[in-house]
Amino acid sequence: MLLCEINSAHEINDLLYDICFCPAEIDDEANYWMFEETVRPNANEIIKTASKHHSLFPVPDYVLNDEIRNFQAPPEALVVNFKDGTSEPIVVGGDLTPEILELRQRFQDWVYSQGLVIPDGFVEARTDLRCLITHGRKFEETYVKMLEYEQYLLET
Repeated sequence: MLLCEINSAHEINDLLYDICFCPAEIDDEANYWMFEETVRPNANEIIKTASKHHSLFPVPDYVLNDEIRNFQAPPEALVVNFKDGTSEPIVVGGDLTPEILELRQRFQDWVYSQGLVIPDGFVEARTDLRCLITHGRKFEETYVKMLEYEQYLLET
């Protein structure tokens, strides 16, 4: 736990910016803010935080209702099958096929063999796979676009 004495609202804003989205509690008696020590969030964490902003709620029923919440796409709707026998997932969710797992492993091996690192949060959110599929499974192009995408998310 990191303990900081705060004397003004300006100091709070500066500290929150430096710590960046980390949970905090105030100790009213001692006039201290207590922050959980964390590292800076990655782009996906920033998006998740922004998506929970109070200005986005409540979501009107005509936008998101029980029918939409409970919709389950049939398995055949989640894959595009080509005449040559190959397929591409439309939504990278649920269980991954052996082909997709092998593609991910080959991409990760390539990234590490180049002395590079996949941006934080991309594997957990499967953004690595979305980028790979979108960019035609071209490893170098995919990696460059992942970095550009992360930079875009961090700047906006």
